[in-house]
Order: sequence, then structure tokens, then C-alpha cells
Amino acid sequence: MIITTRARYGLRLLVDVAQHPGSCQLSQVAERQHVGLPYLRQLSLLLSRAGFLFSSKGRGGGVQLARPAGEITMKDVFTALEGDICLTPPSDHESPYAACLRMFLYEKVDEQLGAMMEQVTLADLLSSPKNFMI
Repeated sequence: MIITTRARYGLRLLVDVAQHPGSCQLSQVAERQHVGLPYLRQLSLLLSRAGFLFSSKGRGGGVQLARPAGEITMKDVFTALEGDICLTPPSDHESPYAACLRMFLYEKVDEQLGAMMEQVTLADLLSSPKNFMI
């Protein structure tokens, strides 16, 4: 499984916002995380629609967590940004061997990976060592 830039940067955005209580300016997050502001705006919109961020406009506006960090799991974030966790999605032209391999191996791996990601919350990431980098 390849963890995309969207998922990594989305998670970094949430971690940064959680580390700075109150309203965070996306421009400050972009500077701290070395991520382009236009890209963070796109991610912020997706994460707001998914219910992880709340944004406010005007003086003193910005983004903040919409839920407690302990209620946001990695699986929720990855699913919101990337869709279902799936190593090998089914294909219309799948051989019987490939279908068998997918059903008996890949789907089980997907389930285990999803279960592991469901165990890790944003609060867990916040309690990690300071040099932790997503």
C-alpha cells in the first residue's frame, strides 16, 4: 500500500492544528509544515466536509478541530481523503487466480490494516515523541 501525499499531508495538517489549540491560520500551518498553502486549502476543505475541521472566516478566523483528537482515527482520516483501504480492488477482467488471491489474502490484509489504523487516534500521534514526522 502506498500512502499518498494527500493522506500524509492531511494527517500532518490535523496534527499541527491539534498541537495549536484555538483557531489556526492555514498560512502558519503551511509555513510550519513546509507544504504549499493552496494544497492545504484543498485538504482543509476535504477534512472540513468529513467533519474533522471547523473553519471560520474573518479576523481571528482559521481552522480548528471539530472533534476531540481522541475521536479521530487514522482510518477515518485516510478513508475521508483516499476512500476505502484496499490493496488490490477487484477488476472486471480478473483471472480466477487473481480473484482467489485477492479474496483469501489481500482482503484479509486490508481488514487487518484497517483494524490497526482504527486503533490509532490523533491523540496518540500527539503523544508521540517530538521528533515524530508523518
